[in-house]
Amino acid sequence: VAIVISDITRAWIQSSVILQEIVKILQAGGVKDNQMKIIIATGSHRHPTAQEIETLVSPDLVSRIKVVVHDCQNTENLVQIGTTFKGTPIVLNRHYIEADCRILTGGITYHFMAGFSGGRKSIMPGISAYTSIQANHCMLLDGKSEFGSGKLDGNPLHSDMMEAAAAANPT
Repeated sequence: VAIVISDITRAWIQSSVILQEIVKILQAGGVKDNQMKIIIATGSHRHPTAQEIETLVSPDLVSRIKVVVHDCQNTENLVQIGTTFKGTPIVLNRHYIEADCRILTGGITYHFMAGFSGGRKSIMPGISAYTSIQANHCMLLDGKSEFGSGKLDGNPLHSDMMEAAAAANPT
């Protein structure tokens, strides 16, 4: 089971609280700690410190469950699963792709480029390759695209993210 959480830039989500409940539910269903991985979706942000990882995951879960910090530049841990209609390569974290069960977490708020955060942003840019993130984000530089907080209709960044998230097949 791969559980994707947001990075330290979204600490307000309190992933550690959400994770405790998800882990309890998975354990009740027979999933053992060594069958789970927590993936910190950093997109192209910096890697969290050890203290930040404990804040995001909780000291208890860090000691019991493997934590993977996504690295958008580490080609050994990235797998291409397709290309969006707009030509963005869908290249994602190998730990996520190889999981039998894929759980996305996160909070929803206005986002100045994607319209809203949450959901699909766990995939693109969250656990995507740097080249995928750049291809997606550069769509807003054409001078014709409509984007902004709360704007989904006509927002190519949003539609491209939705297509990548659908291809990622979250559970």
